[in-house]
Amino acid sequence: MICFAVLAHDQPAALADLVAALSLTSPGSPVVVFNGGPEGSLTDGLERCPGSRPLRHGYLAAFHDAALTWFGQQAGDWLVTLDSDVLPTRSGLAEHLASLGADYAAGHLSLVQPGTPWRPGRRFLRDWARWQPLLSIEHPWRCFNPVQAFSRAYAQAYLSWPGRQALLDLVAASPHEALEEIVWPSVGAALGLRLAGLGGDEALRLRPPTPAELAEHLTDPAVFVVHKVRTTPDAVERRQLLAHLRAEPFDVQAAQRSAAAVRPESRARALLGWAKDAQLWLRSR
Repeated sequence: MICFAVLAHDQPAALADLVAALSLTSPGSPVVVFNGGPEGSLTDGLERCPGSRPLRHGYLAAFHDAALTWFGQQAGDWLVTLDSDVLPTRSGLAEHLASLGADYAAGHLSLVQPGTPWRPGRRFLRDWARWQPLLSIEHPWRCFNPVQAFSRAYAQAYLSWPGRQALLDLVAASPHEALEEIVWPSVGAALGLRLAGLGGDEALRLRPPTPAELAEHLTDPAVFVVHKVRTTPDAVERRQLLAHLRAEPFDVQAAQRSAAAVRPESRARALLGWAKDAQLWLRSR
């Protein structure tokens, strides 16, 4: 059985969509919500994760510690953590996780090595000497945060790990963004656990899929979750996915003709990223 922990900040309608979708694809699985936003009413009618508190975008690693703590008190084989801007596509995730022969799984799983093109990884490597004595691995790992899966063995090893508080202290003191994409696979490797790619990486990315792309994802048996699904009710990929889950008709071609073009990273966004690189480099000197 899977236990789900969802990180949500706002948009109660989108959160309700996700909880309802999980009840269709994983019936009977417990769902807890970590309220990372300022409105306590967001989790009304839902199970609220102990330790919930407002979190900044890009600084989300505390959510996973709280979710693992909650999972330690539950029955179940796997904890799957989700962001609220995802939706599942099909049943069978529990069987898929069992087939991986791993203790931890996530999308876009890889080592973070010198020369990585991943900007948060380059920043983190400048500070790796502070983390390496605790984790005792040659290189950190990375994943794509919105969907991470932790086995019962991972949870037990982490919750009993003598280095847990030191890790949380490092997280709290760190200026680096996206630690949630580095810390948890790296901890798994440090604890001698087995890591595996979740699969379906094409459906896990920063921009929403076009209707044609999403139609392909929905026929791919390796895709169990899609990100990014915008949280506005009229977002085309949200309407398309919900229609799929409800076995309702959806005109993909018409939606494709009306869909807004997906834009590449703007020059201003790229410059902002490089400026942040420089700021963190100066701070580390």
